[in-house]
Amino acid sequence: MSQKSRAFRPAANSLESRITMSATTVRPLVQPEVTSLATENRLSATSGTLTGRYLATDQDNRAADAPLQVNLNGAGKIQGLGRSTMTGTLNFGGFRLPNQPDIQGTVKISNAKGSITVQLTGSGGNGQIPNARFALHASIVSGTGAYSNLRGIGTANALFGKNTARSITTPSPIGGSLTLTLNLKPPIR
Repeated sequence: MSQKSRAFRPAANSLESRITMSATTVRPLVQPEVTSLATENRLSATSGTLTGRYLATDQDNRAADAPLQVNLNGAGKIQGLGRSTMTGTLNFGGFRLPNQPDIQGTVKISNAKGSITVQLTGSGGNGQIPNARFALHASIVSGTGAYSNLRGIGTANALFGKNTARSITTPSPIGGSLTLTLNLKPPIR
């Protein structure tokens, strides 16, 4: 006794027109605005060194619950941006929740093409600032002009030089040389 299989077996000829249609699907054209944004976001890294000065108008022996605001300014060459200037502030110390960074602030890095704002966070803010080095987390939070779509995350190293600010009144400010090194890479999507 032979059994005949009753499985459905369509003829290849009846499917040929459907296969041809799916192989020749027309794709939408990419708009020029989208391609310009795509190439702009392909910058490999935003890294470089900025040198300048730091200045805090309060004395470094602040109360434990009050952060010390340190003003930063400088200039340097940043890969992906070119020659740029930097301004910003970092707040050191103060009472914080456990496991929260005690160094927080932003720097704005700008040139003729636009600017980026980099958020900096880290720990060790209750220590001395002159002659200190701080390893910080860094991320680009916004941009303007040619850098409006630039994003990056990574690290920053802030090296504060010795206190060169002199005063005859108290509280005496602190200030000196500053070197800020950035190493930011585009986020992985």
